Amino acid sequence: MNDLPCLDETWTAFTSFSANRKAFAKEFIPDLYLKPSVHKDVRDNFEVIGKLLEHSYYVYKFYDIAVLKSLLTLEMALKLQYKKKYSYDWGKRSLRSLMDLMKKANYFEVYNKEFLNHVREIRNLLTHATQHTVSGPNGRVIIENVVALINGLYESPALRLKRMKLTSKIINQLYRYKRGIKCQVGSKPYLAINAWPAFINNKKSPKEIHFYFHPIFIIPENNTNWIIPPTVHFIGRSIRFSEDGISMENELGEMLLISEITNTVEKEEYDNWMNAYKSYIYPNVGYSTKLDGEMIDTFSSHLREFHKQG
Repeated sequence: MNDLPCLDETWTAFTSFSANRKAFAKEFIPDLYLKPSVHKDVRDNFEVIGKLLEHSYYVYKFYDIAVLKSLLTLEMALKLQYKKKYSYDWGKRSLRSLMDLMKKANYFEVYNKEFLNHVREIRNLLTHATQHTVSGPNGRVIIENVVALINGLYESPALRLKRMKLTSKIINQLYRYKRGIKCQVGSKPYLAINAWPAFINNKKSPKEIHFYFHPIFIIPENNTNWIIPPTVHFIGRSIRFSEDGISMENELGEMLLISEITNTVEKEEYDNWMNAYKSYIYPNVGYSTKLDGEMIDTFSSHLREFHKQG
């Protein structure tokens, strides 16, 4: 196909990048890596999806077609994996039932109870559309999620169940710390605005527990802009739960202790900071951090790298 002369002007509604394909690809084309074990038919479909994304630079609607094709390919991948596991075709039964069955068999690395429903709703909306919709930058996120779900079908369900149970145990413990969270790395204490287990890599031995937290920080004087909090990333190789809190040790023997704030002075410092400065924190920063100038979702980032490991 010969290149068309210029950028489809529709993209200018979503971005201010200079009109060149390199900048476009960086901002809008997701990583389409699929594990070597993924079924050939799925991989072939994603070759087409990749071409559609590349050429959407010139014809915006190609991007929407790529999003739809990725969702339909996810459904195909689920049916192929079902047949591999149970030795017969899924047939014309509903996608909801198929997803429910695969979820019970631990094929999905999903913590948000509504996530799979949202994926299915988007698939139904695009498949049975009554008018053309413009997905814009959200299309990239949809495709990234589809790629992660497909790669996950070819990971060990037993290992997934173990890491999801441990992740949930850590999260539930953190929820109990109503007075605030203290994270002490070695002898250095931090009062945390937010703390979370991003991902547990249990393909490795010993496992890697990627834990992040945003400590309270000094707001620059006369600041009027949103601030992305600094992030501390600790990789634990072992973990222990006790009355004192959650303790992890990294490969250098350094310890991280995560506990509830109990000291009166620390509690007052934490409350004063939250009352005075919380409004400066970038909205919905959640479980994200800034890497190379870009906000990233820590779970998704680690999950993508996990799928690339043998």
